[in-house]
Amino acid sequence: MKKVALITGVTGQDGSYLAELLLKKGYEVHGIKRRASSFNTDRIDHLYQGEIVFDATKPDGTPRKLMDVGLLNSTGWMAKIALINGVSIAYEEFKQRHA
Repeated sequence: MKKVALITGVTGQDGSYLAELLLKKGYEVHGIKRRASSFNTDRIDHLYQGEIVFDATKPDGTPRKLMDVGLLNSTGWMAKIALINGVSIAYEEFKQRHA
């Protein structure tokens, strides 16, 4: 079974690096970008095939996501890797790759 990753902020520096890393490891990667005044996908243009679909009818929700994870937790979802461990893993991967 193929592993799947959902990356919020995929067009940012960290999100684009993570997307590239996971794609190379065989993951199926889905990304969410925040709504902004410009449609900037420069950091991920080389990673995807097809088109990026932006649904302007959906609210951004960034302030709510940052302040309340209750809805996500209420679904029973739980992160498999603690944030600090995930950051450490990503950092070590980066160091190995760019040393």
